[in-house]
Amino acid sequence: MNALDLSSPAAEAAAGGAAPSPGISAHFDMLVPLLATALRDRDGNLKLQVLQFLQMVLESHTTAAVTPHATALIPAVIACASEDWYKIIAQSLRVISAFVSVLRPITTDAGGRSFLANAAPSAGSVEGELLGKMFDATLARLSQNDIDQEIKDCAIQAMGGLVAHFGDCDKQSGIGLAIPSIWPLMQTRLRNEVTRIATLSALRRIAESPLDTSIAVIMVVRGSTFFFMEHTLLHFVSRHAASESRIPYPVLLFYLCPHVLI
Repeated sequence: MNALDLSSPAAEAAAGGAAPSPGISAHFDMLVPLLATALRDRDGNLKLQVLQFLQMVLESHTTAAVTPHATALIPAVIACASEDWYKIIAQSLRVISAFVSVLRPITTDAGGRSFLANAAPSAGSVEGELLGKMFDATLARLSQNDIDQEIKDCAIQAMGGLVAHFGDCDKQSGIGLAIPSIWPLMQTRLRNEVTRIATLSALRRIAESPLDTSIAVIMVVRGSTFFFMEHTLLHFVSRHAASESRIPYPVLLFYLCPHVLI
């Protein structure tokens, strides 16, 4: 029997194939119920392996393939975020982050402008309810101080993805995401040198989002110290400029004109 192809659709296309590989999407109807059941098993190692497998699947399949099965998988993943073992918690947050990216991907047009591939879920919809639960599970871990460092980093990254992809789903939209409540938490993480790099990465993701989140990012950076500007931002800007030659405007503004924001 041939091995199932788990390679990235984008990688398949880049390799010269006429069309992206569907991966294992043809088997989702059979696999998803089994995966959801395994995520509720008492065996922690089994849960961890399933979560790692889910992350790989989400990162290598299209929105059209994954979305029909989100309602069966997301509740089980959220439940794992409330477990006691730090490895399961951290991995469940990575899966939440992967779900965020695949449910509402950010793409780029021919002119290099970023845009969201689909609309935000409507108020009262199943998708909106699941989004709210993912946000709440991530916020609960982001708010904790006495947790493992891996959980802190994964919570920061997951929240960065949620705001970058669903920042327009706040209370005014009817979805109810308490997005303003995360900024003081992100500011606290930004001031801590242990979580600073992960927070900068999350803020970069938010700043590059096509959604209007720039003002919120500036508000977060505003409380930072000159020491932070001179050391961490210098490192961040140099790395970012070397990799993509484009620095998010809020970060660049703070770096060049700190007196405007402090």
